[in-house]
Amino acid sequence: RKCGFLYLGGGGYIYKKRFGAECNTAYSGTIYRDEIVDGINNFFRERSIKNIAFYGYGVCGHAFLQLAKNLDIEVVYGVDRNKESQGGLTLFGLEDEWPKADGMLITLNNKDKELESLLSKRFERVFYWNEIIYEIISDYRGSTYAAYRDHGKGQDIDHSAASG
Repeated sequence: RKCGFLYLGGGGYIYKKRFGAECNTAYSGTIYRDEIVDGINNFFRERSIKNIAFYGYGVCGHAFLQLAKNLDIEVVYGVDRNKESQGGLTLFGLEDEWPKADGMLITLNNKDKELESLLSKRFERVFYWNEIIYEIISDYRGSTYAAYRDHGKGQDIDHSAASG
């Protein structure tokens, strides 16, 4: 049997060239468990957010858009310094007028207080994508660890079956 190659992104130019990806943008992001996606959906549902805009169409923004395909919210548009629309997504610049949305999601890897202040003047609810993800994953890991830790408490374990 012959094995095919799967390019998941990363690596240097030679590596990318081998997989024919030297001139293509490849998404190499995180694969989330269903429980994490459910947690993100609950985050937005609890805040009555049905549609959202986002700022930042870089690596973090692309990762959000990939996951957003599995979320129960509508991404209505993006805002970025480079406002060229791509793939049917409407992008606005910071100086443009923006349509109404239930909230604004900042998809930057680092906090930007100046940007946050600017966006807070236009939106009542502004969130950092990485903070949402961190909160959901931390809650999930905590509950999973607690379930693992508490599993079997008060139960006797029969070791005789294992010894044969």
